[in-house]
Amino acid sequence: MVMATAAACSIDDAPLELGISQMDDEHRKLVHLFDEFTRCVKDGGTAAQVGSIISQALDCANEHFEHEEALAESAHYPNMADEQSNHRILRLNLTTLAGYAFSTKHCDALVLEHLNRIRTLLREHIAGPDHDLAKYLWAKGYH
Repeated sequence: MVMATAAACSIDDAPLELGISQMDDEHRKLVHLFDEFTRCVKDGGTAAQVGSIISQALDCANEHFEHEEALAESAHYPNMADEQSNHRILRLNLTTLAGYAFSTKHCDALVLEHLNRIRTLLREHIAGPDHDLAKYLWAKGYH
């Protein structure tokens, strides 16, 4: 069964707040774009509007992953390969969503269900690997 709604992924939930301001700010921005995308699709936004939001989300995600990986590398994070692998999975999912929406100009409940899966992956990534990275960064004096 395809669900027509995407679950909320509020970054302000206590377990998702990491205490590293750049990471938290970028997570909030990405979640905001996901919310905007959902609203646009539900409200019958044009293909151009949906495409603009998807482009912004892809740019935001790519910039965030680059920032996060640079931060991890500068701190000599021992689990760097896992962090990069998780980012690749999220990128692939976002690219699949964007590719479908761009090529078909069609956004419906199936697209929102895929976005819901990406939200879940993002939530799990923030609560798991990003949380571990943040703890490591805090111990190294990064805030």
